[in-house]
Amino acid sequence: MAYRVLVFSRELNDINNFKHDKQKCNRIIDEGGMELVHCICDCVHNILQGNIPVDEEEKERLKRHRHCLRKLVNEKTSYRRRKQLIQDRGFLGSLIPILVGLVGKLFTGQ
Repeated sequence: MAYRVLVFSRELNDINNFKHDKQKCNRIIDEGGMELVHCICDCVHNILQGNIPVDEEEKERLKRHRHCLRKLVNEKTSYRRRKQLIQDRGFLGSLIPILVGLVGKLFTGQ
């Protein structure tokens, strides 16, 4: 997971910067392709498993999207459906700050 997050750190930062502009976020996800979608799904899996520490406030924000997050990590969900869930649902605004913080920790080695 750490390798994928480091590879797509620029895209994740761009999504964080443009999180209020849905068209730009969707374009970044389209250009990132299958690997970016797998990176986001892998991070969601680790958040749900408790491998990535999440504050109580962040948990509350993600709690309303729990069904979509669980569909993302389900092995039976197709790539096309995962991409659609990421682009259409509004949980990227809650998820991306967690991932950007993870990128910062990976770069500093903490």
